[in-house]
Amino acid sequence: SGTGYLVTNNVEKKEARIKEFVAKTLEQFPPSK
Repeated sequence: SGTGYLVTNNVEKKEARIKEFVAKTLEQFPPSK
């Protein structure tokens, strides 16, 4: 089942991109605590 591996790989890439985006956003707008 190579397709399942590809799907997992894509999800991981998306999550990594989201984490990167969140990190950059937090750098610009630090949470006020």
